[in-house]
Amino acid sequence: MSKFNQESVSFLVWLKELDAIDKNFKEKDLLHLKRLDLSNRKLEVLHDDIGTLEELTYLNLSNNKLHVLPKSFDNLTTLISLNLRRNQLKELPESIGDFSLRSLNISGNKLEDISMLCRCTQLRTVDISGNFLHVLSRVFDQAIHLRSINASSNLLNYCAFTLDSLNELEILNLSDNRLEKLPVCIEELDSLLHLNLSNNFLDDDLSILEALELETINISSNNIHNLNLKGMVELLSLAMDNNEIQKATIDKGFAPKLKSFSAEGCALKRFIILPSKNIEYLSFSDNNIQTVPSAILNYPNLGELDIDDNQLIELCENFKKIKSLNSLYINGNPLNEKSKLAIKDMEIEYCDIFVKKDIIVRKAQLNDLRQMSRLLAQLFANESDFHYDYKKHYDALKLMYEKNRADLLVAKYRNRVIGMVTLQELISSAEGGISGQLEDLIVDNEFRKMGVGTRLVRTVFDMARDRSYVRIQLAADKSNHKALYFYRQRGFNLSNLNLYHYTGIEL
Repeated sequence: MSKFNQESVSFLVWLKELDAIDKNFKEKDLLHLKRLDLSNRKLEVLHDDIGTLEELTYLNLSNNKLHVLPKSFDNLTTLISLNLRRNQLKELPESIGDFSLRSLNISGNKLEDISMLCRCTQLRTVDISGNFLHVLSRVFDQAIHLRSINASSNLLNYCAFTLDSLNELEILNLSDNRLEKLPVCIEELDSLLHLNLSNNFLDDDLSILEALELETINISSNNIHNLNLKGMVELLSLAMDNNEIQKATIDKGFAPKLKSFSAEGCALKRFIILPSKNIEYLSFSDNNIQTVPSAILNYPNLGELDIDDNQLIELCENFKKIKSLNSLYINGNPLNEKSKLAIKDMEIEYCDIFVKKDIIVRKAQLNDLRQMSRLLAQLFANESDFHYDYKKHYDALKLMYEKNRADLLVAKYRNRVIGMVTLQELISSAEGGISGQLEDLIVDNEFRKMGVGTRLVRTVFDMARDRSYVRIQLAADKSNHKALYFYRQRGFNLSNLNLYHYTGIEL
């Protein structure tokens, strides 16, 4: 019910009809209510008696149609967390400045003035994105414990923007605004770790950032033409996509810890060579690059390379020596057959030029079991402890299929099973909850380098998350180095346990 007659509907009845409290809730219990979630109710107005909840600490009003908040809202001074995201608010009550808020989300409204927040000294995280803010002048100067500010998608410009005294601020998002210069005050933010300045109008001068101990920077989609990078000794990730880079100067001491670098759509004619030996991810897609330099071997940990949509014809001679590469995006290049064959010989889990369309991942059906049993022949060819036996495998899969505590997933191309994995439910006394045993992960040799294995594992992760599993475990042949590397890349860690099995049981 989005509208109501407050004279005829009590606050208690209103909350129950919105399914916001239990049906057995009593009037006297409202006085001690701590948390209230009224999100996604299509509310246009709030009940006037909302202010009687004098002990309320958490209130979620997100995704409604509220234009104003009732006068009684002033009484909610005990609120610690307030979420007003995605409403129709044009102004906030002045009283909010007197609340003890630590978390505030007012994103996606129509606010032009948030000056009352200057009195919210206890704020830890605030999201003011997606409003009509032109000025953000000294609003958070007293919030000395503020850790995160999201001010993206507003109308902020450099002249009106100041930040002082935010000594604990770690995350600052100023993307999608109208900044033409970096705010000078940023250099005073000694604790800042993550800075997003994408989709502004920034020029070439990034010198303010050099001395900061930032870990991630996003300066994509600005007006940067001449890139001069130095310092930033703690930087781990840099994104500078969609800047038309005409000249790039990289100091040899720049970002020695850098792991991720992206320069998509920058009109580059050659790679930007980075001094860090820790690079794991590189993206130069949608440029005009004609060659991959041999310097790419300077990145022994490079796991993902995106060079889609360039002018590459032939790869450098030693490209095949990149042993760590797990994912390669190289579609949209005029590659010759020699280069394609070279890529096919590499031990890569995913390469987009080989991907077939129409591969789906879903739960196995009864008529999939025979193909799955035959596919296991490829798995057990790499297992020294087990031998392939079609009948035994089929019977086991059928038993799992019929039980409620096991899941069988398949990847299918048209009507053909080209990959599979099983997940069996266990109870872990060590973890104190339900865990999953992952087994039988295999992808048909013909369909390697298409990301099928990754899709199967991600689906397993999603299922485990939905069921609140505390852990997923697996066993892998210690001589199967490809499989071991695959599992490590997806977050599995080697345990200190040895795996034993006993087969002497007499039936």
